[in-house]
Amino acid sequence: MSDDTTIDPRDGELRYCLRDVITVNPGDMKRFEHLMQTKVLKLFQTSGWKLVNASYAASGNTNTVVHLWHMPSADSLLSNMLQFLENEDYSKLHACVLNEEQQILSPTRMCPLIDFQTRKRVQDGERQFLAQTVVVRKPGKDEGRPVGMTAFLRSFAVLVPLFALRGWDLVHSSYSVTGRPSTIVNLFEVSQAGDLIDLPRSFVGDPYESVFRSLALSIDSEERRLIAPLNYCPILTTKALGWQRLTNIFEATKDDSASDYTRVLYQLKKKGGSRES
Repeated sequence: MSDDTTIDPRDGELRYCLRDVITVNPGDMKRFEHLMQTKVLKLFQTSGWKLVNASYAASGNTNTVVHLWHMPSADSLLSNMLQFLENEDYSKLHACVLNEEQQILSPTRMCPLIDFQTRKRVQDGERQFLAQTVVVRKPGKDEGRPVGMTAFLRSFAVLVPLFALRGWDLVHSSYSVTGRPSTIVNLFEVSQAGDLIDLPRSFVGDPYESVFRSLALSIDSEERRLIAPLNYCPILTTKALGWQRLTNIFEATKDDSASDYTRVLYQLKKKGGSRES
């Protein structure tokens, strides 16, 4: 069992997260950000919520804010909303909101371990993230194609360290508990916008091209959104993949490529076993 400052989603206990997509009223972004940073963030923290990421859309509707939280329980969402109704600062924040969509998630076994004690201020333009939402093909939908969560996660487990070698570092990975079933929500830190295009091309002729193709075939639909951190977005220490534990998880699937996967992990580990993300 982890202590109260570290979340390890692989410890066998169901954890809950919340992805909160907020559309802020035009002209209210600075006020929204100031209220969150100076007042409202503390309200959530005192109720046991831990902020994983806080970003805004880097293109398109830049008034879109995406929050990713770890929650102590699924019930805490409703209890917090009821508790905060009487809070003046929360009411001011809510007045800045045009629309809001919430989704309860639970971390996948590929989700990195997060140490919430390590926080640094993010400098403007220093980092950017890619929010990826994937709907996995249901079993029986297409005969002869890899389908279902097991097929997706098996391919994804092999590719996560290969993504990191190409500048896509996994920060968080969850599956949907509410809303549309068979939905995976991933958050990557990416080195540059060009990586969004170059990643698929980089697997052409690669020894793991077939694994990348299997991953793509297991996806029914996909949405990618480039987002940039807000002033109150933390930089959290992660053990990028949880080397030994993730290797054990993958080998437990009895997949023939487990030995290949171990070699990929070793290659990435030599480049630096843990990272700031």
